[in-house]
Amino acid sequence: MKIKIAIGVAVAIVVGILFGIFHGNDEKIPSEKKMARILADVYFVDAMYQVRGNFYSSGSSSRSDKSTESAYHTVLQHYDMTKADFDTAVAWYAKRPEQYVRVYDMVISILSKREGDYKVILNKRDSISNLITQKNDSLRITLFKIPQNIHVPVEPRDSIKEKNLRFSYPLDSLRGGTMHLKLGYIFQRKNEAKSPANVQLIVHYNDAIIDTTSAKLTYSYASKVVELDYKLRDTLAARKLQVNLLNTTDFKKVVANISEATVTYMPYLITDSVQFDEIQLPPIFAY
Repeated sequence: MKIKIAIGVAVAIVVGILFGIFHGNDEKIPSEKKMARILADVYFVDAMYQVRGNFYSSGSSSRSDKSTESAYHTVLQHYDMTKADFDTAVAWYAKRPEQYVRVYDMVISILSKREGDYKVILNKRDSISNLITQKNDSLRITLFKIPQNIHVPVEPRDSIKEKNLRFSYPLDSLRGGTMHLKLGYIFQRKNEAKSPANVQLIVHYNDAIIDTTSAKLTYSYASKVVELDYKLRDTLAARKLQVNLLNTTDFKKVVANISEATVTYMPYLITDSVQFDEIQLPPIFAY
């Protein structure tokens, strides 16, 4: 009952908008079934464009009147109606409550069927997306992983390498693809470091070219996970990977626990664009 009321209000609003947009006096009155299909299509097109954001500007809830009128015109054109025809039809049915109620019930029926059809399509898309994610995960190659938890009592007298928890891994002239670093950590209560700290992923290429990607570490006594991605250059061969798990310039005592540190490599990613393009949504006017 609530759904019927909500859709009824929405249809009434759309009809009101159209009544204000379209004007004319031609007495071409569509049948009840045709009028129901017209109103259902108008409402459906309006809702679809709202979801896709085509009728809204970024950060604004105001609708573009020009785009709205254009969309409604497309619906009327399909039914070989002019703006004047529609205006006249709306006025004609508005004066005949019993017929309008029958039209309204048919609109509810059409929209309910479309809702069910689209849910099936969208569920199929979700299933394909999950399969793509699983396939991509199976292609990942682990380049670096700490064998066990690392407790870090880093003292001021320690070297920069020791402070940074620096690890290196040789790369066999890798080109393209994406590296993904994941770090799980927690700073202990005894930690005294205050200056910014971050985790770094550094890739050394031939010709002395170096790329550095980093992510900020938060001084927190709760467990945290930070992740970052780096896309390898396609035109250069990568020869070495360097990871600084705890990059800081603070000379005070750092006390932390590294629970997880992995770097994986994805040669390429399977995208969902092709698969999704093959799953066509039902035509708007197919009902």
